[in-house]
Amino acid sequence: MLEARPAELDAILEVLPEDTALLIYRFVEANELFVAGIAGTREGALFDLGDGEAAKGKIAAWLRSVSVPGTDDVPAARAAYDVLLGELGKFLQRKRHLIIVPDGELCYAPFEALVDAQ
Repeated sequence: MLEARPAELDAILEVLPEDTALLIYRFVEANELFVAGIAGTREGALFDLGDGEAAKGKIAAWLRSVSVPGTDDVPAARAAYDVLLGELGKFLQRKRHLIIVPDGELCYAPFEALVDAQ
């Protein structure tokens, strides 16, 4: 029988390329949203993304708009980007790849469809 074991941080850092960031999202008690970021450059940070209910509302609006063909989903995709990645700008500089571990409603979110302000 295969037994799953939690990965150690050092083991993750050994295989994480320098141009890659691992982002682990977590809703805490449904009131706050946090993301832990680990980069291949051995950087790490914890970001408080604020009100989890407000984030869920913006994400739900984005998911509704992206699921209807022909809908202009850009405004909702920008709002979701601001919630999910906006605070991470400096941390994500020079990162070409993201590995995203979603939580809750984020499991249904197509992160590749987010739109930044540029």
